[in-house]
Amino acid sequence: MNLPRAVSIALVALASLLASSVPARAGGGPCSPEWAVPDFVQPAANERVLALAVFDDGGGPALYAGGAFTSIDGVPARRVAKWDGARWSSIGAVEGLVRALAVFDDGSGPALYVGGSFTVAGGVPARRLARFDGSAWSEVGGGTNGGIHSLEVLDDGSGPALFAGGAFTQAGGMPASRIAKWNGSTWTALGAGFNGSVRAIAVYDSGGGPVLYAGGQFMGSLARFDGANWAPAGGATNRAVVSLAVFDGSLYAGGTFSRVGGVPIPNVASFDGAVWSSLGAGTGGPVASLEVFGGSLYVGGFFASAGGIPLSNVARWDGSGWSPVGINSNDIIAALASGAVGGGGARLYSGGLLKTTDEIGSFYVLEWDGAVWSPLGSGAGLDDRISVLATLDVAGAGGPALYAGGRFLTAGASRAANVAKWNGTRWSALGAGFDGEVYALAAYDRGSGPELYAGGFFFNSGAAIVRYFGKFDGASWGAVPGSPNGDVASMLVHDDGSGPALFVGGYFSQAGGMPATAIARFDGTNWSSLGGGISGGAVLALVSFDDGSGPALYAAGTFTMAGGAPVGRVARFKNGAWEGVGAGFDKLVHALGVHDDGSGPALYAGGPFALSGGTGVLHVARWNGAEWLPVGAGLNRRLRALASFDDGSGPALYAGGDFSRAGGRPAVGIARFKDGGWSALAGGTDARVAALAVFDDGPGGALYAGGNFRLADNMRSARFARWGCR
Repeated sequence: MNLPRAVSIALVALASLLASSVPARAGGGPCSPEWAVPDFVQPAANERVLALAVFDDGGGPALYAGGAFTSIDGVPARRVAKWDGARWSSIGAVEGLVRALAVFDDGSGPALYVGGSFTVAGGVPARRLARFDGSAWSEVGGGTNGGIHSLEVLDDGSGPALFAGGAFTQAGGMPASRIAKWNGSTWTALGAGFNGSVRAIAVYDSGGGPVLYAGGQFMGSLARFDGANWAPAGGATNRAVVSLAVFDGSLYAGGTFSRVGGVPIPNVASFDGAVWSSLGAGTGGPVASLEVFGGSLYVGGFFASAGGIPLSNVARWDGSGWSPVGINSNDIIAALASGAVGGGGARLYSGGLLKTTDEIGSFYVLEWDGAVWSPLGSGAGLDDRISVLATLDVAGAGGPALYAGGRFLTAGASRAANVAKWNGTRWSALGAGFDGEVYALAAYDRGSGPELYAGGFFFNSGAAIVRYFGKFDGASWGAVPGSPNGDVASMLVHDDGSGPALFVGGYFSQAGGMPATAIARFDGTNWSSLGGGISGGAVLALVSFDDGSGPALYAAGTFTMAGGAPVGRVARFKNGAWEGVGAGFDKLVHALGVHDDGSGPALYAGGPFALSGGTGVLHVARWNGAEWLPVGAGLNRRLRALASFDDGSGPALYAGGDFSRAGGRPAVGIARFKDGGWSALAGGTDARVAALAVFDDGPGGALYAGGNFRLADNMRSARFARWGCR
C-alpha cells in the first residue's frame, strides 16, 4: 500500500485545547513569544560517515570526518567536516563521496589528504584526491582516473609515503593498477597492481623488515609486495578484505571472507608472517574497520556477535578474547580512528551508517573514552520525522504530557521506536514502541482512568504482535481485540449521544471482525460501524464541532462517499447519519481544527486543495455553516496541521505544512492567522511542519511543532520546537 507519509492528525482534540491561558511572565507581565529548542538538537550527520582521521592544522588536534553527508550537527558541511572538541565546522565543500582520510607530510608540513569519488574539493579541481593544509585546498599530482577507497601513510623501508588504493588504473596520468605511491612530488606504480579494487593497505614487519600488504576485491584478496612484484600473503581469502591493521606483533585483516588459505576463519584473521589464524569464533558478520586503542584492537562492521558473544557491530579483541564495548548500533560501523582532540585525552572515534545507540540517541559519529560512548554535538533530538503530537492526560502518567508519534528510533537520550513522551524537560520511551510509523494518538477512559491508544502502520511492539492499533498499559503495548484490519490514521474521543467513545479513522475495511469502512466506533469493549461507513478513500482527520445545532463528529480525508451519498472529502456524522459539509473540496483534506477568532468557534480545514465548489480556497478554508470560505489569501502549498493558541497577543489560528508563503508573505513551514491576515513566526522553520499541539509546560503554556525540519528561527532543531514565552 502506498501511504501518505507523515500523515498529519492535526490535533484531533483541538476543541479541548482552546482554553489555554494568555502567556505571561512569571511576574505577571506580558512577554514576547519566541522559538526555543532546548535539548532538541540532533548531533548527527544527515548521511553516512565513511572515514575519520585526527589532524592538527596548527590550532591543535581535531577530528575530521568524511562521507556522504551534507550537514552535521545542523551545520552545513559537504562530505567533510571538522570537530574541534566542542563544535563541528565546515572546511569547504567536496563535490562527491569521501571514502578515505590520511595525514601526510610531503616536506612542506603535515596536511590532510582526502580521497574518494569527487572531482572538486574546496572549489579546486581535484581528481579523486585533494590536500587540505588547514586553510586551503589543492589537487595532488593530477589525482587518479577512478575512485580512491584507501589512503595510508606508511614507511615501506624507503621513507614515509602516501599509498592510495582504489578502483583506478592511472595515477597522475601514468599507469597504476588500483594501487600507487605518492612521495610528495611524483606517483609511482607498485608492480603490475591488481585486477580488482584495493580497499586496505598496511606495512607489517614479521622480523625480516617492513613489507607492504594490500587487501581488496581482487583475485585472492590478500597480497604482499616484495619491492617489484605482488605475491599471495600466506593464503588467499574466499571473499574481500576491506581493512588491515597491525596489533600486538601481528597483522590483522577484516572483511567479508569465511575462509583463509582454505581454513575456516570468519571475517577477521591474524597473520604472524607465516600463518593466518582465527580470532576465537570470529565475528558473526562482515568486518569493515580495525583500530588499535588503549592496548586493544577494536573491530567494527555489521555483525551481531563476536567470539559467540551477542553484541552489535563493534567489539574489542585483547589478543586472547572478545568483549563488548557498550554500544548497540543497528547498522554498519564503517570507520574507526583514535587520537586526542580538543585538549582532552585519547579517544576512539566511530563512524558509519549507525542509526541507533543505547541511551545516547541516534548518530553517525561517536566518541569512546574507554568506558562510555558520547555523541559529538550539542544535544539530543529525534532522528526522524514526527507525524502527530497530542497533549494527553493518561492514568498513572503523573499528569498531562505531550506525546509524539511518527517514524523515529530515538527521542533525546532514549531509544523510542516511533512513539515517545515529552514532560516539558525530557523525552522518555513508551515500552518497546512499534516497528512502523505512528499516525494517531488518543487517551480514552473505559471506566478505570484514561488509557493511551496509538494507531498507524505497524505490526509489532517488541515481541508482541500489535497490528495497526494498540493500547499502552503503562509498561508495554498490547493488541486490542477486534482492531481494524488496516492502517489507523486518526483518532478522537467523542460523545455521539450514547456516551463517550473512541472513534478511529484510516484505511481499513473491518473492525471487530465486521464491515466498518474507513471509520469505526470503539466503546472500550466492542466495535461498531457508523451509518454505512465511508468509502472511496480514507479518513485522515477527526474533530468534534458544534455549529449551533449540537455537537457532531466531523471527518475528513481522501474519501468521496459517506453513508452511501457523494461528499467532497469532508462529512458530518450526527443523529446516526452522515451528510456532506457544503461542497467539500477538490483534493484531500489533511487537517481539521476548531478556532474562535472572537466571533464564535468555527471549523477550519487544511490540505492540498484549491477549490470548494467554485470558490477558491488555497490550502486552508473556514466553514461558516453554509459554505467553505477562504482564510485570507491562503497558502502557497499544502497545510498539514492546525492549532488554536494564544501566544500573548490574543488567540490565533496556527498552520503547519509544506508552504513557504502565507497570505503572499514569506512564512516557511508555519504561520499564524489573526485579525484577518497571515504572519510568520519569526524565522519559521526550514522544512515541513506536520504536527502542532498546545502543551502547558509552564505559565501560559506553549505551542509545540513537529515534522521534518532541522531549523527553527535559524536555531538548530531536530524535528521538534517550541513557540511561546518562558
